[in-house]
Amino acid sequence: MNYLVIYPGRFHPFHRGHLASYEYLTKKYGPENVYIATSDVQAPITSPFSYADKVAMMTKLGIPASHIVQVKNPYQPKEITDNLPPEAKNDTALIFAVSAKDGDRFTFGTKKNGEPSYIQPMPEDIKQLQPLTKHAYVDVTPTVNFKVRGVDANSASEVRKMYLKGSDADRDQIITELYGTYYPELRDMFDKKLGLAERAQGFIKEARASRHPGAVIILEKMLHLERLALNEGEVISFPGKPIPPDLEQARKLAHDLIDAAHNGKGDPTQLTADIRQQLQRMGYRVRGVGRGIELVNARYGFTQLIKDFDYLEEKRIK
Repeated sequence: MNYLVIYPGRFHPFHRGHLASYEYLTKKYGPENVYIATSDVQAPITSPFSYADKVAMMTKLGIPASHIVQVKNPYQPKEITDNLPPEAKNDTALIFAVSAKDGDRFTFGTKKNGEPSYIQPMPEDIKQLQPLTKHAYVDVTPTVNFKVRGVDANSASEVRKMYLKGSDADRDQIITELYGTYYPELRDMFDKKLGLAERAQGFIKEARASRHPGAVIILEKMLHLERLALNEGEVISFPGKPIPPDLEQARKLAHDLIDAAHNGKGDPTQLTADIRQQLQRMGYRVRGVGRGIELVNARYGFTQLIKDFDYLEEKRIK
């Protein structure tokens, strides 16, 4: 059995913890089998780096550019899986490698007929892996703690905060410790992209204080971009599993459900119950997920998260 290992992520920025996960995967599965999947999705505060920026960071750490792939959705990397020839798909196990904090992007369960769903946790015995035409697997990589300037920096957000607060000398040290050598081109990139994030944060504070209509509109659109970037990969389907043919109808009903819960006329409890029943008759299980709902179609191994604040904000902006 061959392996196709996908290490998906946003990587804003790619750091030593990510590198440790990548090296863990190459040792376990072979460097020729491991690919990093990331997108070009950007937002000024939480997702400032472009795909080209991320490739520059990764290659400075020794990761071959040929194993870094730009995808639309890192957790649905069709740009990689679709390139496999048909005969190879029957002899290749598909493995998604994620950290513990990203493990909830995948759900495991059973189909209506009792069979295991398409996505499964990694078996203890690697010889039990099935080809991607039957299943895909999730391997959780070990958490690697590392320090930058003597301080714990175990996430990309911590690295961004530390960089913005640092002096010129601090920033030189951060680049050196993150990438092994001081690279002036990376320093320039961080200054430019994280400087934009800093200015955006300042604008948000000013817009909230001023309440000027024009500033508020820009603020709303900026925050909307941030949410889209943070929810990158929220719609997850997998190779060999078709998207439900009634998905658009289900989405509309989900939006109706959100509308009813927020501003429904009459008895919202009864209205939401009726909509839930309609979705269930279509084969969807409806679950509450924070400030949103989750549609689960076990027959198709398909999950979609619909965030109510995103939906309502889109309606209001339009």
